[in-house]
Amino acid sequence: MKIHIHIERLVVDGLPAEAAAGGMLGAAVEARVSELLRVGGLPPALAVSKHVASVRAPPLRADPARGAAHLGASIGDAIHGAVARGT
Repeated sequence: MKIHIHIERLVVDGLPAEAAAGGMLGAAVEARVSELLRVGGLPPALAVSKHVASVRAPPLRADPARGAAHLGASIGDAIHGAVARGT
């Protein structure tokens, strides 16, 4: 299965500007969500429509000092969980 994730706009509150700056964070989020979909398949919410206009993920605890890849994976986990729950 080919999966392409495109996140047009990623809003992350509560991070220092340098942690959220640049495309590295967005790319890391897209990569993590793609990986979770490849491994676990599509959540029921995506079986009906492959387009999700917005997702409000729950708050998470992440250490921006660990880098964009780690932070992006944490955000990707939260987004995938929210989509899987249909929220």
